[in-house]
Amino acid sequence: MVPEPANGSTTIAAVDIERIVAGEFAENTERKDFTPSDAVAIKPAVEPLEKKAAEERQLAAGERGKEGGRGKKKNLGANDTKGNRAPRAADKVAKATGMDARTLAKAEAIVAAAERDLSDSRDLARTRCPDALRG
Repeated sequence: MVPEPANGSTTIAAVDIERIVAGEFAENTERKDFTPSDAVAIKPAVEPLEKKAAEERQLAAGERGKEGGRGKKKNLGANDTKGNRAPRAADKVAKATGMDARTLAKAEAIVAAAERDLSDSRDLARTRCPDALRG
């Protein structure tokens, strides 16, 4: 059930989820840098937004490509991050967490390994000391 506005209007304001995610991100980054595990946890929220933006950029580039010719060099300008390629969606997602894409990938591997190790430790504890983990 949708509550009625107090002023008697029948207009309902829409909430832009992308702006909420961006606001949460800005709120958190202005305080301190994310820890690697924080960055890994934030990535799933940011990644779909950046992939959607990347698809839109690709469609726009396809339209612009009709103006140019085959083999035409693009002026990357501010997008030139590493070597001569434009940043990929993964680069932009990582930047949103305050990390480089390779650093974020390494952090994901470490978090996954830690979760596996924790799970293995719990399994081992259950077999050796079943009464210790009851709760």
